[in-house]
Amino acid sequence: MAPSATAAHLIGGDISYTCLGNNVYTVKLRMYRDCAGGGAAFDNFTQVAIYDINSTLIRTLSMARGPITSVSNRFQADPCITVPPALCVEFSEYEDTVTLPPISGGYLLVHQRCCRNANISNVTNPGSIGNTYSISIPDMDTTCNNSAQFNGDIELISCVGFPIDIPVSITETDGDSISYQLCQIFEGGGNAGGGGTGNCAAVIPQPPCPPPYQAVTFQAPATFLNPIPSNPPFKIDSISGLLTGVPTVPGNYVLGICVTEWRNGQRLSTTRLDYQLAVTTCVKSVISDMVTQLENPQVNCNGLTLEFESESVNAT
Repeated sequence: MAPSATAAHLIGGDISYTCLGNNVYTVKLRMYRDCAGGGAAFDNFTQVAIYDINSTLIRTLSMARGPITSVSNRFQADPCITVPPALCVEFSEYEDTVTLPPISGGYLLVHQRCCRNANISNVTNPGSIGNTYSISIPDMDTTCNNSAQFNGDIELISCVGFPIDIPVSITETDGDSISYQLCQIFEGGGNAGGGGTGNCAAVIPQPPCPPPYQAVTFQAPATFLNPIPSNPPFKIDSISGLLTGVPTVPGNYVLGICVTEWRNGQRLSTTRLDYQLAVTTCVKSVISDMVTQLENPQVNCNGLTLEFESESVNAT
């Protein structure tokens, strides 16, 4: 199947799975795109490859695209802040069901696609590299594990000078312990052969290639642990999953958020979100202000009475 145009447009995604019992898993791939940048639309069909511990291809899933959902942001409902209108994010999900009996070393599920959004600020040559989304099913998974799943409503827009206070919302149905980290993200696919498919440098490698994978090269001074200019520094709480910081420079910044499941002290699986946060210059459209004595020396007290002149804007 011919891929969509090669224009850069992808801004993130992840893979997760749900065990239905009897070694049957539903595999879900979620992908985000920039719908304001003129990039390619979502592919109607895409592939997820399944490898064993020796990187032997077990099976390739061909998955149809589901509905397209627009991602809102918290500032759209805030009457005090005006966000630039040319910000648009959508996501869509691809699902399929597969039977995977327990095996030594477990399975690796992989999707690869080029290309990333070309105007990413903290990555070298972003428009010519793609994405690798992967997740593991544990070694000898006889307990029918369900991976942690990111919910689709994660915040994708923030404002310069405004505190980030973004909870990373997940679903975890097994009652396992969860930890959150900023983590490395990986390249996948490329511009080789124009819109062709096949090899690992193609726009859409078919099938997606086995490991090892090339980590994304961050533009100094950014790193995967410090991906966004922020004061105080950008970080994620390892227990609550709360992203915090105060961005200082506008731009589009990619980062990796990993959610790891733990059971009886053993790591089961890590769900990795390849994620882009747009930091923009927002306008305070409601301002509460008044003329002070520093601005107008004629403003003086008359006994215990002082008259203030309001300079508030867009408020009642």
